[in-house]
Amino acid sequence: IPLQPGPESAADATPGPRPVRLRRVTTTGQKPNAEAARRLEAESLARWLDEEVVGRVRFHDRDGGLAPARPGHVAFLLRALTNVQVYLDALRRRGIGYVVEGERDFYATQEVVDAVNLLRAIDNPHDRLALVGVLRSPLGGHDDVEIYELSRKRLLSYRLAADPRWVDLPRATLDLYQRLHGLQREVRFLGAGQAVERVFKELPLSVLAASTGAGQQAVANLEKIRLVAEETGAEGSGTLKDVVAELERRVLDRENEPESPLEEETLDAVRIMSIHRAKGLEFPMVVLADALGGTGSRSPEVEVRRDWATGLSGLRIGDVSSLAGVFLDAKRRDREAYERSRLLYVAMTRPRERLVISFAERDRPSRAPSDSLLAMLDEATGVNLAQAGPGVVSCGTGEMEVEVVVGDAAARGGRRDTARDAEDWTGYEEMWRKRWEDHETRLRTPIFLAPTRLKEAGEAGEIDADRARGGGLERNTALELGKLVHRVLEHWDFQTTSVEEDLARAVARHGADLPAEQRQTVIRELKDIWTTLTDSAVYDEIRDACILGREMPFVMPWNGQIMEGVIDLVYERDGQLYVADYKTDRVTDDDIAEVMHDYRHQARVYTEAVRRGLGRDVAAFKLLLLRLGRGVEVPPGIAGTEP
Repeated sequence: IPLQPGPESAADATPGPRPVRLRRVTTTGQKPNAEAARRLEAESLARWLDEEVVGRVRFHDRDGGLAPARPGHVAFLLRALTNVQVYLDALRRRGIGYVVEGERDFYATQEVVDAVNLLRAIDNPHDRLALVGVLRSPLGGHDDVEIYELSRKRLLSYRLAADPRWVDLPRATLDLYQRLHGLQREVRFLGAGQAVERVFKELPLSVLAASTGAGQQAVANLEKIRLVAEETGAEGSGTLKDVVAELERRVLDRENEPESPLEEETLDAVRIMSIHRAKGLEFPMVVLADALGGTGSRSPEVEVRRDWATGLSGLRIGDVSSLAGVFLDAKRRDREAYERSRLLYVAMTRPRERLVISFAERDRPSRAPSDSLLAMLDEATGVNLAQAGPGVVSCGTGEMEVEVVVGDAAARGGRRDTARDAEDWTGYEEMWRKRWEDHETRLRTPIFLAPTRLKEAGEAGEIDADRARGGGLERNTALELGKLVHRVLEHWDFQTTSVEEDLARAVARHGADLPAEQRQTVIRELKDIWTTLTDSAVYDEIRDACILGREMPFVMPWNGQIMEGVIDLVYERDGQLYVADYKTDRVTDDDIAEVMHDYRHQARVYTEAVRRGLGRDVAAFKLLLLRLGRGVEVPPGIAGTEP
């Protein structure tokens, strides 16, 4: 049936355009990519509906008469709703009403979740989670930063509206709190149906829902939730609490419930849905959008197929297939081609008067992708429609009109924006480059840090290899010796007069788990160290001091990381505080300067840990060189403190 022009047109006597039209949107210059092509197509379709269709052409109504076209006469069909937002944005900018009839579950839609949160909050003023949901909904209009500030100031309670003189609430928040507080006081004396009706009447939920992306579908869903709430209250004890509990259960369980249906006669909005969803429906005009788009599916590199009808199993690796695999691949391709054919049939039989097949050119090969609906039309017409010019194309015994529309790629939604391209983005790029470098640095930076890691990072000089191994000792033996020395000193009584007996008992107690192959060497070295240590001035100094702590673990912030370690000894002498660290390295007097340099980071960290922990200044950090029987102070100029 030809599309008829309006009565105000002078073309009343001329035949209208053919009922099937192919609308190809093209651009001058460089072709856009797939995403930009969809935006270009969407803008072109929205402009076409606004300027050439709505109110300017006529469709037959159910009584056989002619009526001016309105948005409700039009349906957009897509293979999938993955990219539907592009078309919604274009319609919204033109002020054309629309509704998306997707596959969403009713209790998973945002407007239903928001409504349930609202009823929860009104029923229970102590439900802070529900109140946060209300604040983040279109009704509250608060972003996460604003909600965080309310929480930080302990203002997440609409009961504060009872006496707002004592709280500092933003005007919009106070207004919402007052409405919620008033409703909470009113509905507790009403039945469930009356309570829900009162909430929906007092608050502009439908108006806010209509302004969302779901449009009139969201309004219909809110009306359904109101009816469901009333029915639930009638079936239960009749209280709002029962309604809230039942609705909350359905939302959490995602109970299978379709969205509220929309009646065509009362809906003045473009219907947008998948081709699958359109099966069994009819519309005066159908726009089959993005006809050039393929499925985007790719076969895996390795694939095993099983056909239960024939009992065959096929294997494919890259381009090589088993014999059964070749058969099953061919069968799969036939099945996919049949499915595409069925989809195209469903789409082309939905319109009562006019079918428009739409696509925009893109930077791809000159022919349509093999899995696109346009490729099937190419096969049917024998014409490369992706590059067809304006005119009429034969299709079997019928004809299809081809319209070529030149779109503006620089317009909103197009490929390029020359005004934005002219801006200087150098600063922006530099900012993100620095952010990325900081991100990479933080990924490589360990959270926990030990003083020895500073030395390993190359900030300190390397210790002589022989001295690091304990002066000729095998590495594992030197490590066992160091551990045993620290264990003995942790519990050593510096006032003892029976050194040999106490040392023997300490070895028996702390050296029981020494490896058999290292035991004799470690004990011999330990006795040599004790012979030197107990006859030294540093031993006398510790004996006469007040020991405040031994083997003291610490954790503290350190330049964005967490420094952790264990301090061997902290003592007080003559009112001065000292931090000491035992060293079993075999050194000579000539090595002292190098030793001080090697352990400067450890001195700095330990000194700062004691200063922060005890709140006192440290007189000196000392390295207790046990084999020399000497205590070496690391001067403050070397140790320093952490800023």
